[in-house]
Amino acid sequence: MNSCCECIASSRRLFLMNWSRILLLSAGVAAWLVSPCARAASGNFSTQSRNESKAGLYQIDAQFPHMTSGAAAAGFNHQIEGDIGRFIAHFVSDVQQYALPCDKGACSRLTVHYKIPFATNDFVSVIFEVTPQLLGATYPEFWLVTMNYDARRNRMLRLADLFRPGSAYLGSAASLCRRALQPSAHVLTNLVAGTTPIESHYRRFTLGQYDVTIYFNAYQLGPFSAGPQQVTIPYDKFLPLLAKNGIPSQLQPP
Repeated sequence: MNSCCECIASSRRLFLMNWSRILLLSAGVAAWLVSPCARAASGNFSTQSRNESKAGLYQIDAQFPHMTSGAAAAGFNHQIEGDIGRFIAHFVSDVQQYALPCDKGACSRLTVHYKIPFATNDFVSVIFEVTPQLLGATYPEFWLVTMNYDARRNRMLRLADLFRPGSAYLGSAASLCRRALQPSAHVLTNLVAGTTPIESHYRRFTLGQYDVTIYFNAYQLGPFSAGPQQVTIPYDKFLPLLAKNGIPSQLQPP
């Protein structure tokens, strides 16, 4: 559990651009592996890859988790493979429309890595770090996409699923995130607008045993140079709003 009850904010200064045209799916700069807590919880993951290329146009190296056993394996793997397919289809479409042909061995490239920060027998959180680079573009693009899978019901979770129906959880999340990020407000020039309490601003999150982490891609809160941001909020900050006997209570030990 966090050592204090205050929100913890951190920023990662990465070389990125916003690829806002793609629909966030539920809502990584080394090959991220399954975290120790995920291995301890379920231990049923392996890494699979899709490596594709088209002469003169592009190369693709996409890594993604594969659940190797358990009743939820088929549903989880179907969701993951669908996400990877959408990443690739979007990239190939952009290459065909905007990229230059390969030149002297340099080609457009898509790289996808992942991390599993939390997993139990019932819930799995995955972060994809997606880096498409179109030949001829000034910078490579970068974005985070999260997936939170409910194995019991074979469905993707939204942040709203943690809370009582109709509760003002987005307002609370916005207030907590702004407070945590306020020390960086001098560089996060879009902090207020980017944390407006609307669902699209809070699609990227991962579960933890005692907290939820919310992610903001580059440009949502500030300029390119500010990088993406993340805020970890203990569940007890949301206590009046959490669903009774809901997901957060099921993540904690009895």
